[in-house]
Order: sequence, then C-alpha cells, then structure tokens
Amino acid sequence: MKRWLSYIVMAVLCGLCLLSCATDEQVEKAGGDGNVPVRLMLAFSNFGGRAASEPGDLDYTTVEQSAMSAEDVYVLVVDEEDKYLYQVEDLELGAPIDGDNYYTRQLEGKMLRTIGNAKVKLVVLANLKDNKIASCTTGDEIRAFLDERKGSKISEIYNELVYNYDGSTPWSLVERAIPMWGSSALTEVPGTGVNLTCNLYRAVAKVGIWVNMQDGYEGFTITKIVVNNANDKGACVSMKTPDPSENVQYTSPSIPDGVGPQSIIYDDLSVTAAYENVIYLPEKLNTADEHELSLTVHYTYNDKTGNVGLIKFRTDGTEDKFDVVRNHSYLFNIKLSTSEVDAELSYQVISWTDIDNGDLNFGNGNGNVRK
Repeated sequence: MKRWLSYIVMAVLCGLCLLSCATDEQVEKAGGDGNVPVRLMLAFSNFGGRAASEPGDLDYTTVEQSAMSAEDVYVLVVDEEDKYLYQVEDLELGAPIDGDNYYTRQLEGKMLRTIGNAKVKLVVLANLKDNKIASCTTGDEIRAFLDERKGSKISEIYNELVYNYDGSTPWSLVERAIPMWGSSALTEVPGTGVNLTCNLYRAVAKVGIWVNMQDGYEGFTITKIVVNNANDKGACVSMKTPDPSENVQYTSPSIPDGVGPQSIIYDDLSVTAAYENVIYLPEKLNTADEHELSLTVHYTYNDKTGNVGLIKFRTDGTEDKFDVVRNHSYLFNIKLSTSEVDAELSYQVISWTDIDNGDLNFGNGNGNVRK
C-alpha cells in the first residue's frame, strides 16, 4: 500500500527579517522610515529520514540538500489579497549554528510595520539563480525580475518560476542547489518587529537504490542506471496545498505547462551496496503508459554481464502507479530471487518507522522487477 511518509524538507523555523521597497505613502503612514527588524531562524533537521525496519539505517537529508546562499535567498511581502507588495532587502544569512542536532541558520533584515489591522505573509524563495529561473543567472537579476512584478498576484509570479532540467547532464548539487519555497502565516507586524516560522519545501524528489538492505550480494555490481521518462522541467512552487494529515506535506504533484519526457543516464558505476543522494527528479504525474516513469538497472552478477532489471514506480507489484511528489524520497531495495548466475531481481520499497522528533518522513511504494 502506498505510503506518503515524507522527506524532511526543512521544517523551517523562520523568524524573518526584511526591508521594504514600498511606496513613499506606505513609509509615511508607518512613521519614520517605517522599517522594523525581523528575525528568521531557519532550522533544518540535519537529516530527515526515518529508520528502516532493518538494519536500522536512516535515509538522511544531507547538508547539501539543505544548502542556501546569502546571494540567492529572497523574501517577498504579500498582503491578505495575495498581492505581492515589495521585496525584503538587506538580508543577512548567518552561518550554520554549532552545538545542536539541527542544521540551523538565522536570517535577519528589515521590513515595514503594518498599519491598523493589516496583515501580511512572508514568502521565502531560495536557489533561483543556480537554476536560471527566468533566464537569470545572478541574485541581482532575480531581484530585478521580482521587483518588476510588484502589484501582481503571487500565484502569477509562481507560475513563472519554472526550472528546466536537461537530463543529458544529471543534476549535481555542486553546480545547482535545489530550489525551495516557503510561506509564513498572515500576521501583523508591530513597530517592535516580528519573529515568524515557516516550512521550506524542496522542488524535487530524490530516488535511492539499496542492494540487499545495503549489505549487497557477493558478485553483484550495478554498472548503469537509466531513469526513463523523467520530466524535463519542474515548478519551483507547488500550486497544490500541503496536506496536514501527512505531516504538512504535499501528496500530489504540481506540473508546469509544456513538460516533456526524457532519459537521465548514470553511467560508469560500480555500486555494490547503495546508490543514494544522487538522483533528483522533477515532480511527475505518472499516469500515461507510454511515458511511465521507471528505472532501468544494468548489472553484473557472478561475472555475467549484460543483466538488466526494471524498477517501476508501482505499488505492491500491481498496476497501481504512484506519482513522484516534491520533498519526498523514493527508496528501492533490490533483492535477488536465487543465488544462480541468471537470478532475477525483485525490488521492494523500504518501510520507514515513525519517530517523534517533529520532522517529516521519506515516502515510498513497492513492486517487482523483472529482467
């Protein structure tokens, strides 16, 4: 049975700090220059997986999967009618804080205090320039792109935040950090400033493959993995609503217009135990048979080469396909059906055990693989 336990994506404690590029009228109403301090504590669980049933290892969220840089973080102030008002400036992103069990960073800045009973929410966007959003390659270009859209509905801006993924070059976190989005609740901002919280969600899912629960099999080596029919683009911001019953996680994909299928090849491998934290995919609505998402696994076993297994994103070996959803991890465990040279492969999706630390789980499904 499909289980959407989730991939922590930064359960982000955000106490935000912003500065305003608002109108002179707004500043005058606010009194003085109208700016007040805001502090955002970004707290990412260092690792957000859950213990596998055995041997008890975790599918960790790495620091690289939570990476942010000061020049590629943006905070937008949005009013109660979802209109984008202005962009926060003078943001200062602190270094990770030592001495705790969480990947914690502080973001500080200034914003305008609100007047009367007016409320605003603060939208956090990260890692846009690395992904060439709107053809922008610098933080200044992204900020100018956002400033040009003041007064627009925030959803209209979200629809423009689409990243492309050319699978001829597999996603590398060294070259492009994962796009992320988060939003606070509506709030008044008094003259003393405000501390807020929000969750950040990664705009990709990740896929991992274990061999015999990471113990491997003697004589077994994966030499190549091909992702079939992956989408070639993804939305930085989901237009869906997170499901509170799923630890406030998304349960269905948000797909931008104009997506197409592609293959992504991971070649020259020598994997004997696990291949993790390497495969990142845009969300996928996995319904059309001709474009069904799958993994082709090439392997050698007992010196016999040319073996090929197919992993489908299906539940319990049935025809029940499951979608690929942002901020989730799909972890498959390969098993050999016999010890013979021509043994068939099967696979299962790891079941995770809940632990009560306030974080989110990675999710999975399972099925069978045949040569």
